[in-house]
Amino acid sequence: MITETQYTQLKQYDRPLMTAYRAKYAHIAPNDLRHVLEIYYGPTWNKQVPKSVFSCGKCKLNELTKIGKDYYDYEQTTN
Repeated sequence: MITETQYTQLKQYDRPLMTAYRAKYAHIAPNDLRHVLEIYYGPTWNKQVPKSVFSCGKCKLNELTKIGKDYYDYEQTTN
């Protein structure tokens, strides 16, 4: 589950996160992906996420889908 701070910071990435979660499609710039991972996992994100997430489309989609689900669940519980 994500925190309110994480939710607020991830709100700028609402479209790619919801697209990954709902449509199973991921389109996000590498720098934006890195920022999403930093927000979600914190400063040690690179130790928790495989490097393949930047070169493997399925790995990126899986990661964004997981984050998108947490983002959506938080949104549903607060509204």
